[in-house]
Amino acid sequence: MRFLLLRAVIALVALATFLPATAAELEDRKWIEVKSENFTILSRLSKKESINMLRHMELLRNVVSRAESWNAEAGVPTVIYAVKTEKEFVEVGADDRFAGMFISGLRNNVIFMRGVYGANESSIILHEYAHHLTNNADGYTYPKWYLEGYADWLGSLSIKRKTVELFGPVLGRLYTLQDQGWLPAELLLDSSSFASLSDKQIDFFYAQAWLLVHFLFNRKPQTPSADEGLRLYMKARANGLDEVRSFEEAFGIRAADLNARLKMYLTEECCIYYEPPIEGYLPEFETMVVTPDAADIALGLAGIALKFDNDAGAEQWYRVAAENDDTRARALAGLGNVLVYREEFDAAESYFEDAAALAPDDPEVLLDRSNYWLARALGSGSTTEKKYEDLAAAAAGYDYVESLGMVTPELLVSSARVMSELEVSPETIVAKLEAATQIMPSHVGAHADLAVAYANVGSYKKAIRVLQSILAWSHDQGLTSWARSMILQLQTYADASSP
Repeated sequence: MRFLLLRAVIALVALATFLPATAAELEDRKWIEVKSENFTILSRLSKKESINMLRHMELLRNVVSRAESWNAEAGVPTVIYAVKTEKEFVEVGADDRFAGMFISGLRNNVIFMRGVYGANESSIILHEYAHHLTNNADGYTYPKWYLEGYADWLGSLSIKRKTVELFGPVLGRLYTLQDQGWLPAELLLDSSSFASLSDKQIDFFYAQAWLLVHFLFNRKPQTPSADEGLRLYMKARANGLDEVRSFEEAFGIRAADLNARLKMYLTEECCIYYEPPIEGYLPEFETMVVTPDAADIALGLAGIALKFDNDAGAEQWYRVAAENDDTRARALAGLGNVLVYREEFDAAESYFEDAAALAPDDPEVLLDRSNYWLARALGSGSTTEKKYEDLAAAAAGYDYVESLGMVTPELLVSSARVMSELEVSPETIVAKLEAATQIMPSHVGAHADLAVAYANVGSYKKAIRVLQSILAWSHDQGLTSWARSMILQLQTYADASSP
């Protein structure tokens, strides 16, 4: 039997040597679309895995909806793509160190994730969506340890046969915490340290952050409560204390004692959770499962690739989508966006005009074309006359999109940027940006614009508060450096304007 098996394997290897490679392009592989009223998941995973993820998303949404201070609505649509392997994940442009990523946008949010062997894919998608819910609740005033730990704590939901488990243990984090190598508490509490951590230290950061949040919500006695402690923390930060001192002042725990407290909690009390009946937390909902068209998948992958700065991949997928009548207009606009990304403004123009000719009332195509005029005005180095022609075209384009009834955060922010170039009333610009950030509190770029707008109308303290929020939330080192510089510049004006 062994001899026959060996002969068969040799024959298969020999056959494979002479066969041409026939692996389908990513958009042509097997995808399914799993959809409810609230979520859409485009997935390379199995039907069972994909429906399970959808059920967990609905569970998280229903849990959050019970809290009056939280908003489970997204502000803009959240699009979820799940690929099967790390190779596919990297092909689109994602970082192979992670299993899932949440990308906030003014038009849509994207959760992009991959299947992980031996892990629950639902936990990845819940962690990423929990980030959005946290940021959308009341802006970004939270330190990184809380953002990551709370995303794990809130996202650690599981569905049993007749019950749901809420806020339970995260096994991967528990396994990490059994090893030596805990981060010093000062590194855990200081958001600025994250960029310098090694891969192993990052594992401990996530694990300790989850344990800290779990501890703060469940310690006895709970003085102060987790919510009250966070309010005191934010007050301390606003008064100028650094993150470590703010934590000590707010929660009454010295950084030097924190790890010992967490290790005691881990061994003696962790991990308290709740297991209510499923009926109260996951009502029945309609699930639709269809096979999406390859052109639609290509269009979606192109948009994600461009968000990851993978312009070559984006161009490839937009060209695939441009071959299909249903996706051609948006794909042509997407090819124009690739050229704008490359600052090839003259070459991009015909793509936007062709797209608008094909879909004269498609708000997304028209927004792309208006954004192009704005980008060309700001980045092409053209004459002053030509710059103002482009700005006027952009302004007219945004007005037309608004007349179609599509008032979105992207439209409001883009329109405000045009107005700032055309020297429209600063108060009008502030109003538009405040409206945009109310709809979409989790977009850091919109808040950066709002900080500048506040400074331009002399609301220096408001500007500084927004900039401090950016420092607490943003992972973009360039943006945080800019925010620090702006705070230093504005602080003098704020002090001078104080009574």
